[in-house]
Amino acid sequence: LWRPRQAVFFDRICISEDNPRLKLSAILSLAGMLKKSREMLVLWDPSWSDRLWCLFELAAFLKCKTAQQSQQVLIMRPTFIGSVSLAGFFSTF
Repeated sequence: LWRPRQAVFFDRICISEDNPRLKLSAILSLAGMLKKSREMLVLWDPSWSDRLWCLFELAAFLKCKTAQQSQQVLIMRPTFIGSVSLAGFFSTF
């Protein structure tokens, strides 16, 4: 069964918290990754808006899209249904 090539980026996993050089490199690459992204899944919890990088990612995703790009999708779900959302998200691959 052939499926188109798609990539998934988990900021919580892909951005190193231990190595400052790797962390800076990943943060500087966020804009490029978000610009190429068609979908963004936000697993929201009460602390989500306290983390500045979460707000930055959301703003950057929305800013790099134009009204003419109707392919963009923003999905926001609370974390208590996160596992169900992730299963549905990955089933589209």
